[in-house]
Amino acid sequence: MQYSIIIPTYNSSKVILRCLDSVLGQTCQDFEILVMDGNSSDETVSLVKSLKSEKIRLYSAPDKGIYDAMNKGIDKSCGEWLLFLGSDDYLFDNDVLKTVEGYLSDDYDVIYGDVESNLPEGHQGAWKLETLEKNRCHQAIFYNRRFFGDQLRYNLKYTVLADFDVNLRWFLDRRRKHRFIPVIISHYSDGGVSSFTKDEVFYKEYGLNKLKYNYHVLSPLYRKRAARQYVSANESNLLIRFVFTIYADIMYVIQKIVQMVQ
Repeated sequence: MQYSIIIPTYNSSKVILRCLDSVLGQTCQDFEILVMDGNSSDETVSLVKSLKSEKIRLYSAPDKGIYDAMNKGIDKSCGEWLLFLGSDDYLFDNDVLKTVEGYLSDDYDVIYGDVESNLPEGHQGAWKLETLEKNRCHQAIFYNRRFFGDQLRYNLKYTVLADFDVNLRWFLDRRRKHRFIPVIISHYSDGGVSSFTKDEVFYKEYGLNKLKYNYHVLSPLYRKRAARQYVSANESNLLIRFVFTIYADIMYVIQKIVQMVQ
């Protein structure tokens, strides 16, 4: 099977049919849909069942939030490429999966495009180190299932930005091959929890995680900035401030040496 479309839901009765219709109407039908419901108290489950589609697998049980539902979807999925949609999102047009199919290659761990939105999240283009501070919308990212493997899952301690953490892993680690494609994948809907909640834990560890994930990223300047960010987010910890301040200073010296050599 080519695609697994994983959709976490919770009391999504007002939007779920639009989302599902956008997938079921695809010209490419080589997919499964996994609706991972968090034990909704509204009509979400009954609406999904009313479609009576063999393409849809519905699971409804209490969970620990969106990322827990996404993790469960990974474990239950069968497709070679995984796409995560919010229940209030929908695919851009009926040819999205067919168009993306022409770009799929097992040489890549991740293939990603753009989303349509009236927010800055739309039409982001290729991700670069210069724009790393802004997350990529998972609604436009196809993950090769080998990327997650048996171990990698969304980290539930990041209650709002666990997807940002996962995205840093494939972008910064040069062992992970990724490709941007000039295709609008989905319509991204604003109003989710990430729109009005700050993930304090994620940002405290953001600088450190960038250092951990950037396998063979050669820029000392980039490493210095990441170390400084981690220090700034953890000002109350004197040991952290000392260690990473020294590290940042070392990176600064290396950067100067690199500039002199060049």
